[in-house]
Parts: sequence; structure tokens; C-alpha cells
Amino acid sequence: MLAHHFSRAENWEKAVHYGHEAARRATRLQRFPEALESLERIRKWHSKVPESEGRRSALVEILLDEEAVCQSLGMRTRQQSLIDELLSRLEPEGDPSILTDLYAREGELQSVLGNYSAAEKALEKSLSIARSIDVDDVKAERKALRSTGFLRWQQGKLEEAIACNEAAILIDESLGDAVGRAKDLLNICSLLRSAGQFDRALSRLDDAFETFGVSPELENLFLWTRGQIYRDMSRDDDAIRDFRRAFDMRKRLRTFLQEPFELAQLLWRQGRIDETLEVHEDAIRQNRKRRNLPSLSRFLHNLGGLLLGLGRLEEALPHLAEAAQLYSRLEDHEHHAQAESQLAQIYEDMKNYPDALAARERVHEIRTRLDDGQREIASIEDLARLVRLVDGNPSREHQHLETALEMARQIGDRKKESHLLNSLGILEWKRGHHEQALAHYEQALEILQELEDPKHTGLVLNSIAVTLSKLRRYDQALSKLEDAIRLNRENGQRVLEGHGLAARGDIFKETGKLADAFDAYQASLSIREEIGDRNGEGWMLHRLAQVCQAQSMTELAGDYASRAVAIAIEVNDLSLKESCDKSNSASV
Repeated sequence: MLAHHFSRAENWEKAVHYGHEAARRATRLQRFPEALESLERIRKWHSKVPESEGRRSALVEILLDEEAVCQSLGMRTRQQSLIDELLSRLEPEGDPSILTDLYAREGELQSVLGNYSAAEKALEKSLSIARSIDVDDVKAERKALRSTGFLRWQQGKLEEAIACNEAAILIDESLGDAVGRAKDLLNICSLLRSAGQFDRALSRLDDAFETFGVSPELENLFLWTRGQIYRDMSRDDDAIRDFRRAFDMRKRLRTFLQEPFELAQLLWRQGRIDETLEVHEDAIRQNRKRRNLPSLSRFLHNLGGLLLGLGRLEEALPHLAEAAQLYSRLEDHEHHAQAESQLAQIYEDMKNYPDALAARERVHEIRTRLDDGQREIASIEDLARLVRLVDGNPSREHQHLETALEMARQIGDRKKESHLLNSLGILEWKRGHHEQALAHYEQALEILQELEDPKHTGLVLNSIAVTLSKLRRYDQALSKLEDAIRLNRENGQRVLEGHGLAARGDIFKETGKLADAFDAYQASLSIREEIGDRNGEGWMLHRLAQVCQAQSMTELAGDYASRAVAIAIEVNDLSLKESCDKSNSASV
């Protein structure tokens, strides 16, 4: 209220002062979006403050606080931009303590982003500046050591990470900072847990707890850390006990440094579904109240995913939709794509194909922006499939598949290239364009043989043979089928072997070689019976009935036909039932 009052009076210096106090109070209460709004406002007011001795340092403090809030909100791009702005203002003559802290922050940010080389460079600068400061000021060096430990942990270099924290503890002891030492010990316990050294972690944890007594904040961190160790030791009941105590304490303290993901996971693992959902719903209420958008988005996403897994689609839908919107605002592109993919799956399951297509288009847009070739190709394949479901337009489906094929060639993914060629072949075959289908299949075959992929080679050989048969090139078709049947048999691909035998039977039937057709269908039937393929078994019985009827083997034809009809009813194959009915009518 004071900040607003002084801004209306155009007393910019006091407006900035009270606005900054309001922002810091919102930060302490973890109301980060509110804090960010205040900081954005006072930056504008600060530009109107007359030049004075403290004007420059006030702006630096505002920028530092804004960077910290962006870190809490997960706004990584903006966080780096603020760090760059601060460095441009402070280098090379700025306060060494601030520069040390700033480079340490940049190191942590780049560690989170996986840019380890940039993180290493920033942290080397931080340590170098820290060690050039007056020997009595070791807090900056401690900050740099902690950040370096975080980088080493991200890199999987656990012993080096522990060594950094041990060095920080020495500084804690030199400063007489009991709380700092306890926190560094807790960090070491977490690192030892990551290394699977659970007994050693528990021993150090007791040291942290007993040496410094119990403050509510430290007790909360202690319970949290011990719960994680118990969880990793599969002592689930002990872990749940500690997590519940930590989160109950968290509510009393009004501190939200930890979120109950681990508790929810353990409850889910024990099959305590209702309790798991309650934990998520409580976390959503708390984070919505605090306007903590990163945590809110994660819990909405998790809850939506759990409900989706339980088949409760209509309940999952609004949670995932809100999570997707929040991820978009936060520029969390990877999680945004995941949430949109789950939305698309729900829409598909609900037969709402237009909305599913819209969600898949958003996924494709995100994947394109991320320049993630393989996932972008997968998103285009999803678009092709949904276009077929929405409007049945083969031209649009073909266009998407061609685009995906070109991308696969550009990134050199030969396996994906063969898969897409096969998909294009199937599409052309369905459109009756058998010459074009054959060309795609043959290109796919060439790649698969080059990759020495017998499983998919056998599949494509089957497709080539069936296509050659449609073109009435029967001798070539039979030759390809011989290769396919042999290859699939050698590699244990019984389903594909059965398909190849059925295709050979179809060619013999088409060319009037009914005895050979009977043998091929009978061989395929034996495989279907062996592998439990009831649907395929029904079709082979139907084919055998047709061949027997054509040879006037009426009684045997009737037996095969009745068995085929029984299976069609059993597996609810309406196409097989209709074909059986037509054959029976023709024979009558």
C-alpha cells in the first residue's frame, strides 16, 4: 500500500524502497509470482529515481532478487538473461562478494540445464574471485564450493561433490555457523544416499541432528532427508512416517521447501490409491494458494497422469489441460509436450479425434521449437494417424509421412527411414496404388538388409509378396514368400511365418492350385493354433472351407466353416462373420 501511495505521488525513491520490501516479504512467504510482479514494477519506478550515490547498488539488489525469484519459478531463460545483465553492470570492478555469488548462481543454473562446460567455467570464476577476497571473508568461497558440489553431483561425480561439501563444513566450523554445518551435513547425507551408501548416510545424519539440537526448520530437513534414505532402502513404512511428519511440520511452519512427491509415490507403490490422490489434491490447494506455478503445474500433471492410468479420463482431463497451460507460461517445453501428448491420448480414447489432432499439433510445434529431430518425427507420425481418423484424407496423411521421411533422411536415422517407407507403402496399398506401394516396400527392404534387421526384413518381404500378387506377378510373389517364410522361421517370427503361409495359400487359390492352397492354409492354421492366434485361426478355417467347397469336399468344408463362424462369434470379428455368411450363402 505504501509503495502504491508513493508511486501515485511520484516519490519514486520511496516507492522503490517500499515496493522492494513488499517483494522481499512475498518471497519469504514463497508467493513468488507476486514477488516477481512487484520487482517488475519497481524496476520501472527505479528508472525515474534521480541519480544518487545509492541508485546503482539499489538496482543491482533488485536484479539479484528478481533472478532468485525466477530461479524459484523455474524461468531459466529469464534467469540467465538477468545474470548476463548483472554481470555486464558489475564486471570488472564490481563488489567481489556479489560477483562470486553471481557466478555461483550461473554455475548452478547451467548445471541444471546440463551445460556442464559452461557451469564449470562460471564456477571456476566464482572460486577464483572468492579466493582473491580478504581472507576473513570466506562466505563467498563457501557458496562457490557448495555450487561446485552441486555441479559434481549433476555430473555423477559423487566423491568430488562430497569433498566440496566437506570443504564447506570446514568453513562453517571456522565461522561457528552451526546451522550452516548442519545443512552441509544434510547435503552430504543426500549425496551418500545417491551413492547407495545408506548406513554411512544415516550415521552422518545422526551427527547433524545430535550435534546442533533441533530447530523446527532443521528438524523438518532432517526428517525429509531421512525419509529419502529409508525410501531408497525399501523401508517404506519408516519413510512414509518421516515424510508425513515433515509435511505436517511444513504446514505449521508455513515453509514449502519440499513437496510431497516422494510421499505420494510410496503411497501409490503400496496401493493406497485414495491417500495418494489426497496428497496431490492437498498439494494443489497449497500451491494454488501460494501461486507457486512450477509446483502447481507438476502436481496437476502428476494427478492427471495418475487418473489417466486409473482409466478416469474425464477427471484427468482438466488437470492435464491446466498443467499444459502452466507449462506454456513457464516455458517448460518438455513437460508441456508431455502433458499435451497425454491430453491427445485422452481425446483419442474418448473418440474426440479433432481435439486429439489439435493437441498433437501443439506437441509438434513444441518439438519443432526444441529442434529434437527424432521426437519431431514421432509427432508428425501422430499427426498422420490422426488426420486419417479425423477426415480419412489419404493425401494429408501422405504429406505428413513424406515430411517425416525427409526429416529421417536429414538426421541419418536409417531405421526410422525404413519404418516410414513401410508406412507409406501400406498407405499406397490401401489406396490401390500397388506400383507405388511396391516401390516404397523395396526401398525399405534395401535399408533393412543393410541394417541386418531380420525381423523387419521378414515383415517387408511379406508385404512385397502380397503387393506383387495384387499386380498378378505371381511367380515373383511366390519367390519372395519363400524367402520371407524361411527368414521368419529361422528367427522365430511365428506370426509373420503364419502370414507368409497364408499369403502363399491365397496365390495358389487365385491361380487354381487348390491342393497347394489347402496345404499352405493348413500349415498357417497349425501355427495360429500353436501361438494362440484365435482370430488368425478363424480366417484360416474360413479359407480352408472355401478351398474344400471349390473341390466339392462339402462335408469337410462345412466342418471348417462352422468352426470359423464359432471363432468369429467368440472374438467378435464382424468382418470374418460377414465373410463366412457370404460364403455359406454362395454355397447354398
